[in-house]
Amino acid sequence: MIDDNRDAGVETTQPTGIWPTFVNHLSARTGLSQCWLQFIMLLLGSLTAYLASEGLHRVSWDSAALLFRVGMVLSAIGAVILLLPSVGRRIVVSLVILFHLGGILTAVTSVNPSPWLSTQLWTTVYRPYLYFLWLNNAYHFYSPQPGPANLMFFCIEYKSDPDGTKNFRWVLVPDLDGEGRPVNPDGSPVFSGTEYTRRLSLAEYTGSSGIVPWNLYQLLDQRLRAAQVDGILPFDPRKVPYDKQYREPDARSKRWIQAYVRHVAATYKHQGKGKENLPVKSVKFYRVLHQILEPDQLNAGVDPDNRSLLYWPFFYGKFDKDGNFTEDCVKIWIDSAGRFQSELRDPYLYWLIPYDDLARHGQGGDLEKADSNALRVEENDADKEVKP
Repeated sequence: MIDDNRDAGVETTQPTGIWPTFVNHLSARTGLSQCWLQFIMLLLGSLTAYLASEGLHRVSWDSAALLFRVGMVLSAIGAVILLLPSVGRRIVVSLVILFHLGGILTAVTSVNPSPWLSTQLWTTVYRPYLYFLWLNNAYHFYSPQPGPANLMFFCIEYKSDPDGTKNFRWVLVPDLDGEGRPVNPDGSPVFSGTEYTRRLSLAEYTGSSGIVPWNLYQLLDQRLRAAQVDGILPFDPRKVPYDKQYREPDARSKRWIQAYVRHVAATYKHQGKGKENLPVKSVKFYRVLHQILEPDQLNAGVDPDNRSLLYWPFFYGKFDKDGNFTEDCVKIWIDSAGRFQSELRDPYLYWLIPYDDLARHGQGGDLEKADSNALRVEENDADKEVKP
C-alpha cells in the first residue's frame, strides 16, 4: 500500500490548522496515510453530491441539481489526481489551466472574421466546454453593440372542455411580475439572481439562425395570404425588411427547442380549478427578441417597457407533447430512397409575429372564449401607447 504521496528526499514541515490537525489525528487512529484518507473523503463527497443532485432533481430545482452533479464529477476526478505523485499532480493542474485559457482565447477570437485555427478549435474541441460553463457568449460582449436579449414564450393547449371552451396556458421564460421582479411561471419569486440569469441564457441556444432560404418570396406570399385571412400583418418592410422578419433556426437550435418543449409540456399544468390533469394537445414556441432601445427612441419619449414595440416574437413551430412537429405545422416523412423529406404547412412558421397579435396567433381565435392566462400577459401593455 502507498504510505504517503510525498516525494522521497524532500524535507517537509508539518502543516498547521484545523483540517491538517483533523487528518493527522484520523490517520493516527486508523493507521491509513493522509493521502488515502483524503482519497476516501473525496469519494464520499462525490457520493454525497450525487445523492443531493438526485434529490434536488426530483423537486425540479435543476440549477442546484446541476451544481451538485458537477461537484460529484470534480470530487471523483480530484480523488484520482490525489493518488498521483507530486510531479503528476502539477502536470495535470497545469494542463487544466492551459486548456481553460485556450478556451477563453477561442471564445474571444472565434467571432467573424476569425483565424482559421480559432474557428476549428472552437468548433471541434471547446464548444461543449464553453457552452456548459456559459463562457462563450459573455466574452463576445467585449465587442461593441451587443445584440438583443432572447426570451422564450410557450403557448400550451390542453384538451378542450365538453362545451367547446379551449384551454391554454402561457409560460414565459424568464418572467417578471408587475414590479419587475423575477418570478417563476407559477408566480412564485425567483430568489437567486444566478437562477434568473441561467433561465435568460437558456433562450440563447434557440437563437442560432440559418441562412435566408432560396424561396423566401414564395414563403412571403404564403405569409401575406394568411394575413389577409387572419389579420395578422407583418411588420412594415420599410422599418424591418422581409428578409429580417424570417429566421429559421439551424438544426442544433431545433433540437434544443424540442427538448424545451418536452420539458414544458411535462411540467406545467393548466391553472384552472379542476383542470390540473388535462392532457396536453400541443405547444407553440416563440423565440422573442427583446430589442435594445435606441438613443433617438428614448429622446422621442418611447417607453422602455413597451412590449408592443420592443418585443419581437418569432414563431418557431407547433409541437406535440413529445417535442415533434404537428402535421398541420410541418409534415415529415421518409421517401422511397430512404431520405427524410419535410413540407412546411404553417404559413407563419419562422416569421415575426407582431406582439399585439401574439396571444391571438397562439390561441388561434377569440381570447375571451378561451380559459387562458393570455389576458394577464397582454394587460401589462394595454395602456401603453406605441410612439414612433
